[in-house]
Amino acid sequence: MTYYSDFSFEFENTGPDIETLTDEVSINQSIKNILFTIPGEVFFDPLFGSHIQQLLFEKMNPITEILLSNEIQTALDNYEPRITIKDISFEPNYDTLEYSVSIEYVINKLNTLGSVDISLQLQSI
Repeated sequence: MTYYSDFSFEFENTGPDIETLTDEVSINQSIKNILFTIPGEVFFDPLFGSHIQQLLFEKMNPITEILLSNEIQTALDNYEPRITIKDISFEPNYDTLEYSVSIEYVINKLNTLGSVDISLQLQSI
């Protein structure tokens, strides 16, 4: 049974229908939208989003990872009520100045585990 659904932002010329995302895939898209939106970009909700972009200008070290983790946790707690965060882990790549982030969560209504992997790099935001 599908509890959550959303439209895919990947518009391809494959036919007249728009692809529909469900449950974990829908939530993963929402997580990425929240994290990659800069506060002030959404009209009538100037607080929506996260300050991740600002933190990517900081030196890559464990303190920055803690700040990023706190920012991710706060943004998702505020704007994604369908999930409960279980773990946020970082894998820094000092050569490319990139963080590989893995977010593990529980989908509250389904009581199932989900995860999303994102790449945080200054050029990609």
